[in-house]
Amino acid sequence: MKRTLHPSARQRRRHSIPTPPVISPGEFAGQVAVVTGGSDGLGRHLVQTLVKLGADVFFCASTRAKGEAVARVLGRRAHFVQTDLRDNDAARAFVQQAAGFKGRIDYLVNNAAIDPRISFERATVADFDRLMAVNLRPFFVVTQAALPALLRGTGRAIVNIATTNYLLGLAPFTLYNAGKAGGVGFTRSLARELGPRGIRVNAVSPGWIMTKKQR
Repeated sequence: MKRTLHPSARQRRRHSIPTPPVISPGEFAGQVAVVTGGSDGLGRHLVQTLVKLGADVFFCASTRAKGEAVARVLGRRAHFVQTDLRDNDAARAFVQQAAGFKGRIDYLVNNAAIDPRISFERATVADFDRLMAVNLRPFFVVTQAALPALLRGTGRAIVNIATTNYLLGLAPFTLYNAGKAGGVGFTRSLARELGPRGIRVNAVSPGWIMTKKQR
């Protein structure tokens, strides 16, 4: 006889949340991770978590004082490199420094972003170019520079930080959301291109995170 679920049981099954995998301290020991924009907010938390899990983490930020402060707190496995990602050569040099540490990169997190919150009517071409130079272009420049070292790695994972904001269409985030939407398209196509070579490429779209700026 076919079993019929009570409507409330069907509802629970439909909306059940899978149990996240348990990651033990030291699970990333010996691994090399690269994080862009790691001195503040979500980026700082990512660096902190990866270090806690045992990885050597190379992270960049444009502000030296903030980056050095994070590195001091987290210890010897947090490697800060001051980098202006708008400078393509500087972005590539940052990646090469990370790759030279052990001859490989295991994980890459493209996190760096700015959030100027300029209305569409007031925005200039310079505003648009500045935002894309930080929020989207480094996805291409940093990832391409890291690819040879990622192919030598063991983790072989790229994570691009997106946002739920572009799906919701909130204002005044037109420029910001254009960059983040572009990052998702970049991720989907790159996953198909690099998947056969053993590299996973995913985007994570966080909701609202209460950083100092959001408060």
